[in-house]
Amino acid sequence: MQLYETVKTALLLSEGVIRAGKTGAECYLAVKDYFAESGFKSDTEGFIHSLGHGGGLEIHEASSLSSIGGELASGNVITLEPGLYYRAGD
Repeated sequence: MQLYETVKTALLLSEGVIRAGKTGAECYLAVKDYFAESGFKSDTEGFIHSLGHGGGLEIHEASSLSSIGGELASGNVITLEPGLYYRAGD
């Protein structure tokens, strides 16, 4: 349940930080920092995916919500996909 609540809060956090003029990298780092502060920090598991991406004619388009994401503009269509990824237990 803690994992679910942490990801749900990360989604709400991401909705609050996304706005025109911010970069995708700033938004990604805000969520990455939140996960780390919540005890979910790892280089091989956890938040190992981008926060999201643009959508349009293709499934994955700019703007990137990752460590290299550029400036967001009003009218960008984006996905928000915060997640924590772990291997299934034995």
